Amino acid sequence: MAFVRSDGIPSIIVSLYADYDSGEINLQNSMSDFAWVSFEESKNYDLIEGIYEELKMLDSYFKSGIYNEWHK
Repeated sequence: MAFVRSDGIPSIIVSLYADYDSGEINLQNSMSDFAWVSFEESKNYDLIEGIYEELKMLDSYFKSGIYNEWHK
């Protein structure tokens, strides 16, 4: 997804899902924070456009085992 940050810099967002194995989280210098949250808790965050819909799709997949294409 293409996204323009609040400072006007265009960015490309790539969303991936992976199982957590182990280890510490190491953020790049340009990143300030992270959080492990449930799907319901994600509603309390100011997410960039389209990310909530991706999380909803992933949550639906885990509950039903059926993959549904992303729709905005």
